Amino acid sequence: MRTDVRAFLVASSGERAAHYVRQLIFDGELRPGDRVPQDRIATDLGMSKIPLREALVALEREGWVTLEPNRGVFVNAVDEEVVRDQFQLFALLFGFAARRCIEHHDPVLLEELTRMSDALAESSDPEEIDSIVYAFHWAVADGARSARLTAVLRSMSAYFPGTFFSLSGASDDIERREMRALLDAMRARDADAAVTTYERLMHELTDLAIKRLRDRGLFDQG
Repeated sequence: MRTDVRAFLVASSGERAAHYVRQLIFDGELRPGDRVPQDRIATDLGMSKIPLREALVALEREGWVTLEPNRGVFVNAVDEEVVRDQFQLFALLFGFAARRCIEHHDPVLLEELTRMSDALAESSDPEEIDSIVYAFHWAVADGARSARLTAVLRSMSAYFPGTFFSLSGASDDIERREMRALLDAMRARDADAAVTTYERLMHELTDLAIKRLRDRGLFDQG
């Protein structure tokens, strides 16, 4: 069975809480300077404040929030350069994964990716599209057969809530096009083309993510 990225990212109560807070920030429900409503979040998640507190400490290390003694926890502005760096690193890591998949030349994986690409081409349901996009890219990562790569991607992908591939419909056509291009490269066993495809995909997703975050006022205007 392939890795389910949702379970992948929210395996513990602390990770679930961190994921939830990131989502609130990413969706613009918590804006820079806002106090994080810890009591409400703990209630919403049905958990004690202990794992939430652990999550907030982790989020401070990531730069999402600042913990101020005797005052509370406050949302930080997002650094645009960090977002761009994050997507460039994803391009490198998923490109590496695609290259490894080509080296392993697993016909079963190619069939699985083909089925998902075909399903994406036919789908117009947002939730189904998100699910397919998740499954496709994490199948590529899984197909690299590298525990180290999996661990690095798990750590990095937690920075973005939800999916950093599918951005509320804005990236659907991009995904359809690039997933097909990646499949063509993998069938041809052209590793350089596969790497270039991931670089192109991540570049386009970067622009979409930056626009979304800028529109929500999450970047430091200074």
